[in-house]
Amino acid sequence: GVAARAVAAALRPGTGRLFFRDYGRDDEAQHKLASARGRTVGENFYAKQDGTLVYYFDLEDVRRLFVEEAG
Repeated sequence: GVAARAVAAALRPGTGRLFFRDYGRDDEAQHKLASARGRTVGENFYAKQDGTLVYYFDLEDVRRLFVEEAG
């Protein structure tokens, strides 16, 4: 949504690159959080012990955010 559009607008057209720390869907860290009581915020969305919120992406999520929504 909004954040993806802001990032896309800040990149140089055609040559801009975005690198971000991903949380890959179904990785070991996700499974640990999913098994911890009270950590699930939503589907593939969790709260870490330090209060950080994390979402576990798959390639379709990233494509939807940065191709379809951010254009």
